[in-house]
Amino acid sequence: MMWASLWLSCAVSMCYIYWHYARARTAARYFYHRARKLKAEIQCFLEPVVVPAATRQSIPLLLDMQLEPTAHSERSDEECDDSPEATSNEPLVLDDETDPTDATFINPSNFCFLNAIMHCLFRAPRCRELLTKAIKRRSGSNPASDAKVDCVQLLLGVANDMKNGKDECLDLISMGLPRLLRASSAVWITRPHQEQQDAEECLTFLLNLIHDVVHEPRPPRSPRSKHACAANRARLLRLISESDGMDVEQYRQPLESLSALVYDEHLRDNASFIAREYTGQTVQGAKCHACGRFSVLHQQITIVSLGLHSRDLAMSVESCLDRFKQLEHMCDSNQVFCAGVCRTKTAHSIQTFFTHLPPVLVFQLKRFTFDGARVTKNVAPVYFPAQLLNMAPYVFASAAPSSTYFLYAVCAHIGGSLSRGHYVAYTRRSPTTWLKYDDDVLSILDEPRMRHETMTTAYLLFYART
Repeated sequence: MMWASLWLSCAVSMCYIYWHYARARTAARYFYHRARKLKAEIQCFLEPVVVPAATRQSIPLLLDMQLEPTAHSERSDEECDDSPEATSNEPLVLDDETDPTDATFINPSNFCFLNAIMHCLFRAPRCRELLTKAIKRRSGSNPASDAKVDCVQLLLGVANDMKNGKDECLDLISMGLPRLLRASSAVWITRPHQEQQDAEECLTFLLNLIHDVVHEPRPPRSPRSKHACAANRARLLRLISESDGMDVEQYRQPLESLSALVYDEHLRDNASFIAREYTGQTVQGAKCHACGRFSVLHQQITIVSLGLHSRDLAMSVESCLDRFKQLEHMCDSNQVFCAGVCRTKTAHSIQTFFTHLPPVLVFQLKRFTFDGARVTKNVAPVYFPAQLLNMAPYVFASAAPSSTYFLYAVCAHIGGSLSRGHYVAYTRRSPTTWLKYDDDVLSILDEPRMRHETMTTAYLLFYART
């Protein structure tokens, strides 16, 4: 009996000691991260961003967020400002701030993918401003609320907290974001045992969620207008199908007109700042080898997936874009259906171009492939322009808005497995320095260091039009 009492008292003492040890470790980790963040803040204060005049003219800095207006962006701003709510005198929280640093996020349960996407999403030019206007407009016209509306409103609240509480470390779980995402049909929220998820899937869900909540009512159209639009589309398609698919000049004008018509109809049916700012359009031209019929297919895209053409050698984003628009010959088992006189699967020559580039252009580097048994990761180095990316060679248009873009954020995946890796966000601080958000740890890097760290880990690239 005495030995049992002694053993019990020892066990209680050990539990008590371990409890204090765990609390000490937690406190030490907390003060360590606070010291790292304080060091970064002191460095920000002691090393102010100095932008040379020549650089300011050549590169639109994220610090200023003053993008050169294009015809499309001017039209979008006018559409956004039509409502009384958008034109009110109440000041909006804008992204043109002196200090681009945001608050960090803790990661208690595999939420690094959500943390990284939040930093990249709300670092986009004018994102908070447009979301604020859209929510105000919706509240004025439709005050009803549900889980999706509450979730989008909370997203804006988190974005504001990120900007206003720059020295804070936010907890998305205690703020209720995962719960509302789950209630909004986000199946990748697996709480209480959260599993690692795909950052691209998270970004796509958030963009679609915001669009579903803030999209504007479809403007009414008369039957006469619908008939005229359908007749015009049929006429353009007929001109394209009757042309020689190998002679670009034969179908350039009707294809450009058709592309503009299709994109305008898409914006009419999906009126939101998400569609205007993030949605681009591609056209796929296909020529049948048997009957010679030339056909086109338009597709709206929000995230451009770029395949990596090597698993060992280094490559560039430009070389991946060259492969994206490369002429493909679909033969043998890859034959496609011909809607012309053939009415069966035939060999085709296919090529894809962009017909519209959005103000915000997001690339997904397809590092993960499924080989039938498991998912493998391609860690080949990929060079990407950190200053200016010229998209003009990949656009089918004789006269298009500005096709040059600058990089403002990178979402990187560290590790060899999609389900067990770790996500980190990099956002631009100045023309030559970057902010690295590794959950609750904030670091300042120069551009060569950022490029070195992301050469084999970059997964999502975020560009904004100059």
